[in-house]
Amino acid sequence: DETVARLMIKVAIVSDIAMGLPEFGTGLTGLLRSARETYWASFLWVTISTVLVVLLLGGVVVGGYRWIFKPWAKLIEGASRVAQGKFEYRLRLNTNDEFAELADSFNRMTARFIEIRDDLDRQVHERTEQILRQERLAGLGFLAAGIAHEINNPLTAIRWTSESLVSRIDAFCKAAAPQD
Repeated sequence: DETVARLMIKVAIVSDIAMGLPEFGTGLTGLLRSARETYWASFLWVTISTVLVVLLLGGVVVGGYRWIFKPWAKLIEGASRVAQGKFEYRLRLNTNDEFAELADSFNRMTARFIEIRDDLDRQVHERTEQILRQERLAGLGFLAAGIAHEINNPLTAIRWTSESLVSRIDAFCKAAAPQD
């Protein structure tokens, strides 16, 4: 009994395995058709996935160029122009991100440079005018000193001569009679 029962179980297992095997002739064709369908379905999924990955990569490259490299190049160009002394150059970025904030700060900085430069130019102009005025006054002072010197020379001679005359007149008056 037990042997028969074990054999019956083994026969059932073998029967299940045999049922899963394709039939000779027609089952092999069905198996090949099924394998071909599975292959094409897998090929279709791989192709669609590859196209999607390529499109996403292209989108990342285009977005990176548009939102990172292009604004970065504009910032570098602006810094180069300002370094050449063109403080009137203004950056214009059509974004609402950190690059736009940086461009705005850059524009404010160059505007402040212009204010400082104009203020320094004004101060230099004022100081130059003051120095020129002082130089004119100094020149006028030297001229006045020269004229005073030129006038003092004859006056000194006149003074000495008049002092000499006064002392002679005093000596003459003392030597003369009181009625004279």
